[in-house]
Amino acid sequence: MRALLWPLLLALAAPAAEPPVALSDLVSTLTCALATDRDDQRIARSLDTTRLSERLSEETIGMLQRAGVGPATVLGLQALRKQSAALSSASEDPISYAAAPSAAEQARILDAVRLWSGAYLASLPDFTCTRTVRQFRDRSPVPVPTCWVGSADKPVVPPSGTHWRDAGSFSGELAYVAGRDHFRVTLVNNKPFSGSLEQLGRDYAWGEFGGLMVEIMDPHREAAFRWERWEMLRGGRKAVFRYAVDLAHSHYSLRVPLAHRRGAESEPWIFPAAHHGFIYVDPQTGVIERTILYADGLDCSTPLSAAGDVLDYSTVRIAGATFQLPTRAVAYGRAERTETREEIDYRDYRKFESESTVKFDER
Repeated sequence: MRALLWPLLLALAAPAAEPPVALSDLVSTLTCALATDRDDQRIARSLDTTRLSERLSEETIGMLQRAGVGPATVLGLQALRKQSAALSSASEDPISYAAAPSAAEQARILDAVRLWSGAYLASLPDFTCTRTVRQFRDRSPVPVPTCWVGSADKPVVPPSGTHWRDAGSFSGELAYVAGRDHFRVTLVNNKPFSGSLEQLGRDYAWGEFGGLMVEIMDPHREAAFRWERWEMLRGGRKAVFRYAVDLAHSHYSLRVPLAHRRGAESEPWIFPAAHHGFIYVDPQTGVIERTILYADGLDCSTPLSAAGDVLDYSTVRIAGATFQLPTRAVAYGRAERTETREEIDYRDYRKFESESTVKFDER
């Protein structure tokens, strides 16, 4: 089945010949959208051209409401429910808050995650891959008031424009060497480039490999975990846990792109942030297959007023061995009236050659 996540969230009109999508793909897309598109109307519009291959039930819509989708999206889902009424049901519920594991079973799953993540970090080799970023922007059609008041779970979202607009692309070589991420840009809008992302007025979210896993699973972060739900992801039933890391223990920080900085500061603008989110886990092995991160404590007084990231992991081969590594990601940020969305692909994983003389940016 064609991956639904990126085309649907961008609300790109699919050709008539496009095959219908599985119900689990729709659910996965919408739960992902809650981290990477803050606008209910824009998410709802993405459903206009969607066709399903399985019946959408009232119960599933209720589960998606519980997950956080807004009223406009619910109306779009109700239309899909009517369109799909004659189709067969999915073999498994795509999302469920029922039948939560016992406390002992939840503890077992989390112990398996900790064991796997520790081994994961210890076994990562030095490698490189190609990282390609497509960037999109949207601007509020009205001036943003001095401050938007809301809560972490129910933020008040400024009005957005009608569509995500293409803002160009860049790609380059990403290396993981001696436990650190390194990056160099080679193409901007498919043209050769030899400068840095800072010169482009863009920034790069570091830590997709070891960094993010450490930030969530390292015992020193003292993350609090609690059961959330079951959800189908890429054909398998995953255990979804909510986590939270407070500011006192967080090593997560946000870098503000030059294009969004007030004044003429030339130094990187970095500030720490607490964060919470979700981990999608294979309940038998403890392998993490998706992470969702929201930065906490952001409002009109901070350089960024919202930030969220989704990172999908899959099995890849490097020098004959297999590893669980990022294959796709979506990053969202809002600064004043401008929202930015980045769709990121990772491909061509290969062993890092120690004799390489390529100069990388480091953080």
